[in-house]
This record gives sequence, C-alpha cells and structure tokens, in this order.
Amino acid sequence: MPWLGTILVAGGAALGRLVAVHLLPTAVLALVVWVTVHARAFDNATKGLHWRDLFTNFQVDTGGVLLFIVALFVFAALLQPFDVAAVRLLEGYWEGSRVGDTAANLFASRHRRRVRKADSALQAEGALELKRNREKSSKGNGQDDEQDMPVDEQANMCCEEWLIGQRADRARRLRPKYPPRVDEVLPTMLGNVLRTAERRAGERYYLPTVETLARVYQHLSERLGVAYDASVDTLDAAAMMTISTAAAAVVSAAAFYDDPGLRWVPVALAVTSALSYRGAVVAAAQYGMYMDIAYDFHRFDLIKALHLDLPANTDQEYEMNDKLEEFWKANNAKDAQVVWREINYWHYEDNGRPDTSSRATDDERPHSPGYL
Repeated sequence: MPWLGTILVAGGAALGRLVAVHLLPTAVLALVVWVTVHARAFDNATKGLHWRDLFTNFQVDTGGVLLFIVALFVFAALLQPFDVAAVRLLEGYWEGSRVGDTAANLFASRHRRRVRKADSALQAEGALELKRNREKSSKGNGQDDEQDMPVDEQANMCCEEWLIGQRADRARRLRPKYPPRVDEVLPTMLGNVLRTAERRAGERYYLPTVETLARVYQHLSERLGVAYDASVDTLDAAAMMTISTAAAAVVSAAAFYDDPGLRWVPVALAVTSALSYRGAVVAAAQYGMYMDIAYDFHRFDLIKALHLDLPANTDQEYEMNDKLEEFWKANNAKDAQVVWREINYWHYEDNGRPDTSSRATDDERPHSPGYL
C-alpha cells in the first residue's frame, strides 16, 4: 500500500512542522506566563522572589497537565495561518500607520547608510585600480613619479591603499546581503536578505520571483522539494521563536522587575530572542540559495506546464518571460487577456519537444483554439 506510506510521510512532516514552528515557541511563552502567575510574581506582596520560590508548592495535576498540553496543541494549530505574518513582521513591513512608517524609515535609514558606505568603498577600490593601471602605463613610457616621492608620502600612500582594500573587502561581504537598489532596503537584516533573494532568484531569468515562486515550486524534484521545505520550516521556526521569546522577555521583565534574584530571566530570554533572530537571518540566506536552485533547474518546467514553446536563447527567454510578467502583474482580466493574445501554444503531448536548434515557427505550431 504505497498510499499509506505517502500518508505517513506527509503526516510526519506536518506534525514535525507543527512541533518545531508552533508548539515549541508557544510552549516557551505559555510556560513563562504559567510560572509567573503560579508564583504570584505580579503581586506586590511577593517582592524579592528567588528562583526556588517559582516552584514552591509545585503540584502536578495529571488532568491539568493534559488539559494544558491539549490547549497548547490547539493554540499552536490556530497560529499556523500567521506564519507569513510573523516573518513579514520581522522583515520590517511595518507600513500602514504613522508610527509604523516612522519606525520603518528610522531603522531603514541605518541600513541605507551601510549600503551607501559599501558602495563608496567599492567605488574607491575601482578608482584605485584605475590609478594603478595608469601608473603602470606611465612606467612603461619611462615615467615613474612614485620614485620621486618622499618616503613618508610613499608610506602614507601604501597605508591608504591598504585601508581602501580592507574597506572594499568588508563591502564585498556586506553588499550581497542587500537589494541592488538603495530605495528597496528594508528596516531589518532579515527583510533585506529575503528581498535580495527575491530580486535574484527569478529575476536573473527575467521572471518575477514573487509571482512565479509558487508556480515553480509545483515542479521541484523530490530531493530539492524536501530541502526547500526544510529551509522554509527552519526560517519559520526561528521567526516564531524570536517573537515568542521576545514576548516572554517582556512578560518576565514586568513580573520580576522588583525581584533582583530573577532579573536574569528576562535577560536570558532576550538573548535567546536575539540568537533566534540571527538564526532566522542564516536560514533566510539558505532559503534564498534553494530558491536560486529551483529557478536554475525548473524554470523551463514552468514554461512546459503552461504549454509554451521553450526558448532557444536568452533573447527569446527574455521576450517570453517579459510577456509572462506583464500577464501575471495585470491588474484586471481584460489587461491580462490583451497580453495573452500574443502567446502561442505548443502542446508537448501531441508534438513532442520542439527542436532545440531553432524556435518553432508559426506554421509549425498547432494553432488550436487555445487563444484568449
């Protein structure tokens, strides 16, 4: 019964995602809330608590624990539709209110300065390289101005060139984490890494990543699909853990602000939240790599699934994908139909694969009533 194995594998994957992405982060927050309430940490009469006081008179009620676990699973299941919202919150999509717009601009300005500084460092290195080429050309013509310079000026010039190289090296490591254009920079590093991946994966092949990723995903091979899903689960789990531990840090800070012996708890939770966020940034980079691979291997599977003629070269690929982007980004059905009328079909089931040496001509294409 192969269908039974498929069901078990799919069920195990769904349960694993539920536990990692929702159950564990929810359990951390629920445990902190339950412990603080049980210890009456919000009561002014219990000032000066120590960690031993948190578990004083601790009693395990089997029925209560079972009810707690069931409620935890239910709450975790209810949180599943909010995965995207949690990641977008950490990406920095805060627009929609005056406070959100102000915060987004404030945090994004810091990243824009980093991008401009990196671009300036790379430009300075380019100017230095051009200067060196000119000096080599001058030496070839018998001119050597550097030998006539004082020793201290030569030392200063070498030091300056070394600093320019060091700044350029840092810029080369930093710049790929940000989108190509400065006006696309987001308020958070996670948002910038993900947006950079979106701008790179499909758009290298003239395909809009956001509009086509879900379509390309349907054609992933089994091995790539497993790796891709694992990267998504890792990213979502790190994002949910970031939010959960941050909320737990706020709750524990409010509960233990007058308990010197427990002030380390919110600090530990805040550090855990920061580490989880760093993990989310690393997971986002890995997720972007699998997006690149998905388009490298399967973009033509998308073209075949649409019953379109495979392009023979990059010019034809650009022409076709430009039309597809215009179609997918159309705001209404009539605009999309106008674009789609210029599309010719190729039915692979009836005609096999088109000749790869040249694109099929209109006479060779089966003009079925597939035009819109």
